[in-house]
Amino acid sequence: MATPKAFDVIVVGGGIAGSTLAGVLARSGLGVLVLEKEEQFRDRVRGESTWPYAVADALAMGLQPLLDDAGTVEISGVRRYANREAASPYRWAEDSIDQLPELGFYHPRFQEAAVMWAESQGATTVRPAKAIKFSCNGRPSVKVAAEGQETSYEARLVVGADGKHSMARQWTGGESARDAEHHRFGGVLISGLRTDDRDTDNIGKVGIEAINWFAAGADHTRLYLQMTASRLREIGADRSFDAIVPSLHR
Repeated sequence: MATPKAFDVIVVGGGIAGSTLAGVLARSGLGVLVLEKEEQFRDRVRGESTWPYAVADALAMGLQPLLDDAGTVEISGVRRYANREAASPYRWAEDSIDQLPELGFYHPRFQEAAVMWAESQGATTVRPAKAIKFSCNGRPSVKVAAEGQETSYEARLVVGADGKHSMARQWTGGESARDAEHHRFGGVLISGLRTDDRDTDNIGKVGIEAINWFAAGADHTRLYLQMTASRLREIGADRSFDAIVPSLHR
């Protein structure tokens, strides 16, 4: 039987958090393996900005080169609207502890940049690869399926950074708690559109429905609708830009 390949740390999940952690650890001299199941990162509805306190942490860790490679853009504050009337914007430079801006980004680009950065710091990446089994008989090990083969890797520490449907959580017996569904976000990514107020997050509210648009990169704008789940399904705005536009006038 082949001896499992050994690392100091195995990170299951090569997204932004997993790859950044892997790069920081590899930079310190540890042997790090990153396992990422997606061959190409897909665009999904999820967080695409980092608030000032996290920007401060990233800069303190020396991650400015990664932020640059990820194409982040500065967002100076938040502007809110109510029934088409604008309130005074909340400015991070005046109100955040470190006087730093929020950063907006396109999530798949940041993920890709993070993987590449981790590799540049010395981490080993296996991609696409699926972690299929975890065991701990004296030393933690992970069995991985990749390129039609199964390979076992050992480590001193295994980190689960594989999202809300985490296999790592299941391995440890962890449970996920979920609130009853109340609101949903339906969103689209608009490429090649620049607006006059891209330097702020913009939140417009009419009754219980809200519209949010912000810079998700130098040439991307993200437009979201926040509605009750039943209302969002009713107008079909969770999948179609053509359905979102009429809803903005309702």
